[in-house]
Amino acid sequence: MFVPRTEHTADRPSWDCRVCTQPWPCANAKIDLRDEYQNSRGVGLFMALCMSEAIESFSGMTGRIPADLYDRFLGWVSATGMPPDVTGTVEQTAVDGESAQVDDQMMQAQPRPRSD
Repeated sequence: MFVPRTEHTADRPSWDCRVCTQPWPCANAKIDLRDEYQNSRGVGLFMALCMSEAIESFSGMTGRIPADLYDRFLGWVSATGMPPDVTGTVEQTAVDGESAQVDDQMMQAQPRPRSD
């Protein structure tokens, strides 16, 4: 029996998941995004765009922007574009063409201090 896969996408303007009603991106959406973008920096760019749209949505609906918006949209994406649950080392090509091993935990994006 074939069971179709349900995509966990954002329901706008609330930015909750259409499937599980958790704040988007929910855990399933993060896995889907990681797989779709294959751990590239593109996931960070996409999430930054989504966060920008969410800011507009929340500003228009309530006039307030949730304090957890950065953590929700970008906090789970590291500087390398890899979500924190992808551990180990990242092989990067050095300037001279040699391979270098970089610990991706050192590359994690530092959360911005809140101004609440």
